[in-house]
Amino acid sequence: MPRSPHLPDPDRAAPPRVVVDAVRPSVDGGRFAVKRVVGEELVVSADVFADGHDAVAAALAVRPVGGGRWRVVPMADRGNDRWEATVVPERVGDHEVRVLGWVDHVATWRHGLLAKQAAGQDTWAELAIGAGLLERLDDPGLREAAARLGNGDPRPATGGGDGEGEALEALARSVVAERCVDDEDVARAHGVAWSPTLPLIVDRQRARFSSWYELFPRSVGPGGSHGTLRDVADQLDYVAELGFDVLYLPPLHPIG
Repeated sequence: MPRSPHLPDPDRAAPPRVVVDAVRPSVDGGRFAVKRVVGEELVVSADVFADGHDAVAAALAVRPVGGGRWRVVPMADRGNDRWEATVVPERVGDHEVRVLGWVDHVATWRHGLLAKQAAGQDTWAELAIGAGLLERLDDPGLREAAARLGNGDPRPATGGGDGEGEALEALARSVVAERCVDDEDVARAHGVAWSPTLPLIVDRQRARFSSWYELFPRSVGPGGSHGTLRDVADQLDYVAELGFDVLYLPPLHPIG
């Protein structure tokens, strides 16, 4: 896959400034899989931070083992460098989980723009810088905002209180995460840092909780005779009426 001409050469890219650490949940440092059932929430948290005062962004990526598309979920800043996201598994099987973090250049730029605007300073240079940042992301959803900023219109970033600026940040973060999660070269070019891959096993609902009923096949025969597996099958409706959803049979051994 050819690299975008708007991105620096990943072979020359500097090491990521961001650290992704202390990912939870993790069983014995990832040696064993975290377990959930279909439809049960998985809350993942991690420490994500960088040097300096630049804004940081993070995302959670989950996919089935053996390939398939990563499902990317933005993580929310919970304070003190702790980030968190929630996903609900929808498919039974083995999965893998990773957390990615990067310096959010668009959020950092927008913070500075709003500070200068609040101080009544001229922001023409900041608008040009912002237009360049969005153009380098090379995404159709950001091109209109880049053009407006380049023409001196600050509203794509400031929003005038209607949330347009926050939506611009969120879209830029989504573009970076979606583009980097499947391409290591692009990830290095964006300075994205990854956590180790952690295993996740998603099981069916009954793996979480069930009511078990144990019976001995030889004890359910009619008229006191030795029961068979066919006799056990005749008892299934009775066991279900009692409220049990799993029938457990002890080991069967030949007699005589």
